[in-house]
Amino acid sequence: MRNRIYRPWKVWIVGFIFIMLLIPSGVLAQGKEKFKLFRADEFKEMTSPTPGKVYLVETLTDKEGAKHLGGDFFITPPTPPGAKPPYHYHKNRESIILMLSGEGTAMMIEGQSVPLKPGDVIFIPPMVKHIVVNHSDKESRFLEFFTHPPFRSDFIPVKE
Repeated sequence: MRNRIYRPWKVWIVGFIFIMLLIPSGVLAQGKEKFKLFRADEFKEMTSPTPGKVYLVETLTDKEGAKHLGGDFFITPPTPPGAKPPYHYHKNRESIILMLSGEGTAMMIEGQSVPLKPGDVIFIPPMVKHIVVNHSDKESRFLEFFTHPPFRSDFIPVKE
């Protein structure tokens, strides 16, 4: 299966896809605010309330009018040697991950290491085993938008 990584000059794809998916559901409308704007700088500057531990917060839910999409923001501390987050896949979910900060972060996809850096966008189709590992000595941050929310509803751990 071919992996697709889009470099910073193609980051606009995330916004375009996001808007195109939301327009038919009526989330964007004139007058009363019926949209959610994600400002990357705000996520980059956020202080982790759980230093040294993974921090996850839902950023897009049905509360914002999302019917078929979900979104999460992650702050991941450096992964200790020998430790790994759970390797997993999703039966139905399609995900787009936007790396906001963190050098040395890698996505393991079907056993292949794919380095990610700030500004990279990666698409992960259903049934593809993956994991995000932070090999740097600093926190990494990323936004993930996905179909078939909520986050844990389609999370299937696997052994490497």
